[in-house]
Amino acid sequence: MTPEDVRMVISEILPQLKTMQVTTYLIAGGIGLLGATIGAFGGAYLKKRGENRANDAHFSALSQQLRETTKDTEWIKTSLSGSHWVSQQNWVSKEKYYTTLVTHLANWSTAIVTQMNYFEGTNPHDAFEMQNDDYVTVQRDKAKAASEAISELKGPILVFLTEETNTSLDRLSKSLSEAGEGYIANDDLLEMINTALTTTLKSILNEAKVDLNKPLLTIDSTTIIVR
Repeated sequence: MTPEDVRMVISEILPQLKTMQVTTYLIAGGIGLLGATIGAFGGAYLKKRGENRANDAHFSALSQQLRETTKDTEWIKTSLSGSHWVSQQNWVSKEKYYTTLVTHLANWSTAIVTQMNYFEGTNPHDAFEMQNDDYVTVQRDKAKAASEAISELKGPILVFLTEETNTSLDRLSKSLSEAGEGYIANDDLLEMINTALTTTLKSILNEAKVDLNKPLLTIDSTTIIVR
């Protein structure tokens, strides 16, 4: 092959090589750009996916915490409601027994005062004769019924009413026992009984006002531990 032939071949091949080189560069550039695009998109996707997972985990934790808080809140409400109900029932019982006790004491005192008024101004002989009158018998029966009703309340009174109330009743019992010792004129005996009754009645009324005005539910009335 002559030098001229070689030049002709090179002149034919050289443009094709240049074209192939440009194409190669374009392809390589396209691949690089595509790779960069995919890499950027993939990185953003992976980052977003990580954020979503983190958000899901955080939301799950918050949901669990909310469920626990709701459960604890409901438990507290139930505990307070139960304690309040028990406290309210206790108050109702107190009110019932105070009212019943005071009523019987008042009825007993009324029966005694009625007898005192009946015998007032009479001489001892007439008073002795009048003790068997039907009117006096009725009043005595009323006093006896009131006394027995109070005795029947001893159990509930010990449970529901205050120590001071029970002490007042003990003092009344002692006073009545002392009043019945030895011979005492009828009007003096009635006076002693009525004094003991009115003193007891006043003491228990004052105690009832204080006891029944206490709050139905205090902080110390229930202990709540949240687990």
